[in-house]
Amino acid sequence: MEWDENAVESIDMLKNVIAWIEQFWKTCFGIGVWHLVELLTSINMERETMTITLKIMSSDEFQEYLDYAIENFAYEQVKSGNWEKSDAINKAREEHKRLLPDGANTKNHYLFTIRDGDLKVGMVWLAKKDDNKGFIYDINIWKSNQGKGYGKQAMKKVEIIAKEIGMKMIGLNVFGHNKVAKGLYENLGYIETNIKMEKLL
Repeated sequence: MEWDENAVESIDMLKNVIAWIEQFWKTCFGIGVWHLVELLTSINMERETMTITLKIMSSDEFQEYLDYAIENFAYEQVKSGNWEKSDAINKAREEHKRLLPDGANTKNHYLFTIRDGDLKVGMVWLAKKDDNKGFIYDINIWKSNQGKGYGKQAMKKVEIIAKEIGMKMIGLNVFGHNKVAKGLYENLGYIETNIKMEKLL
């Protein structure tokens, strides 16, 4: 196969550009492009093989979560246009009292701290609605631990626990503005069963 001079010259120019980019990146960031690719790949593999555990919340952990949950639930309801800000906290407090009359010891409700070793990375609240169906009322990965794959791994652990309890199906709600959570659930095989739409006039 014969190469004309223009083709050879173009290839040489491309090689020079790649070399320049490599040198520029290394000068600015102290690491080569291909080294960076290898590093990111190894991080991704580490995430896939991470081992997390779900531990039943202690009374102190539950109280910390409840304080956060009431405030966060109120914020989400206001953001979604469901509640007025003035009485959102009171409504959120009443809703959690209704769902958890006996706190963390409420029958058929399972509140877990998500741990990576000794590190608390988040929480999940699973409830048994009937003999076959469960419901995830809440799942949170704390801000400093987001984007590391903990949410996906925690959801998989929840499914294992749900099966052990006897559940054959799990449901959950997701606010329409939470695109990240919606994408995660869809990736895990959850499907939309109903959609509520509103228009502010």
